[in-house]
Amino acid sequence: MENQSYILHKDLSYLPGGHERQHLDLYLPRHGNQFPLIIWFHGGGFMRGTKDPSPRNQIPLDYLEKGFAVAAVGYRLSHEALFPGAVHDAKAAVGWLRQHAEEYQLDANRFVAWGHSAGGYLSTMVGLTGWSGQLLGVDYTPFQSRVSGVISESSPINFLSMDDQKLDDGLTHNVADSSESLFMGNPIQAIPELVTTSNPVQYLNSAYVPRFLVFHGDQDKHVPYQQSMELVEALTNAGASVDWHLLPDVGHFDINREQYEPLIDAFLVNHRS
Repeated sequence: MENQSYILHKDLSYLPGGHERQHLDLYLPRHGNQFPLIIWFHGGGFMRGTKDPSPRNQIPLDYLEKGFAVAAVGYRLSHEALFPGAVHDAKAAVGWLRQHAEEYQLDANRFVAWGHSAGGYLSTMVGLTGWSGQLLGVDYTPFQSRVSGVISESSPINFLSMDDQKLDDGLTHNVADSSESLFMGNPIQAIPELVTTSNPVQYLNSAYVPRFLVFHGDQDKHVPYQQSMELVEALTNAGASVDWHLLPDVGHFDINREQYEPLIDAFLVNHRS
């Protein structure tokens, strides 16, 4: 599918014969080749959302004009697949894109995973598990799901600490109908060992850690900003490259990317695996 400014390959199946959500949309600049790729994962608390552009799913399509390709990834939601289903989908999508990089003129050495909220969580999981051929019961040995960079916006990291960190009027997470509990399949405090396996920090391995750019607002009522601080602390202790920005007076849905465009541009332009 084409329009005046880009070429769109719609609903590409990254797991043939799989679920209807296991598809991605690949946007390519009309001119050029060997495109660096932004892999975008939408938010929605693991419960809602789609890969299609919307006010709540602000796919960074403006980077098409800067020579980047953009893949918007769909994945199974919590009522369709409990953890680690969405993580497996995210890794499968990245692996598929690496397998088909030559076909679509993508630079496989310049893949960046980027997402907001639940999408930022999936981006982080992809980034920190790319060193391993296996993850939570699935073998990824036939293909690599590595990325060279991650941009995380307002992302949950450690579900078990969210209520200790939340604002007084923030969402409660230690309840059976929270998005985290529904994602895990049980109230999170009742299954701490399983929930621990959902924490991306558990998979940090100095053998391969991509570069990180992390944003979080200090007035986030959905995901406490200390969640990103836990990630940044772990990355820093591991000697990883991480650029961390705590945004004053910013809520969960209020990050103004235009304001931080120079930081994002510098991160995207300079990264390479």
